[in-house]
Amino acid sequence: MHIKECSISDVQWKDAFQCLPANIQDIYFSPSYYKVYEQVYGSQARCLVFQNDNDIALYPFIISSLRGLSYMETDKEYFD
Repeated sequence: MHIKECSISDVQWKDAFQCLPANIQDIYFSPSYYKVYEQVYGSQARCLVFQNDNDIALYPFIISSLRGLSYMETDKEYFD
């Protein structure tokens, strides 16, 4: 099994998305959706791409800073 963490600029995320069967190529797995999210909210999008022979799975997620939240009083940088 191969696992790679991709950013929205990595071609592997787009290629992996296009390898999914058409009936599960949901917008919420696409790098385009997360690119908009990055631009609007300033967060970082990532996707774990799991490949095992001809099987593929995607796990996209957002990394957001918790600094500036009213209940987080710290000088350190934390992410959700």
